[in-house]
Amino acid sequence: MQKSKIAINTAFIFILLELVIGILQKFITLPDLFETVKSTFLGIGVIALIFYFIFRIKEK
Repeated sequence: MQKSKIAINTAFIFILLELVIGILQKFITLPDLFETVKSTFLGIGVIALIFYFIFRIKEK
């Protein structure tokens, strides 16, 4: 239970950060580095979601 909780919280935080950067890009011009950071955050969030589902399956 603890591992799946950590995984879902991590996924939520990183996907939320990716969305915040995406919204900021709509209103202000950000350097190209932020596009890389945004992609990285989304990747980490997706990987964390995968781990969440793996931990949930292993718990059952």
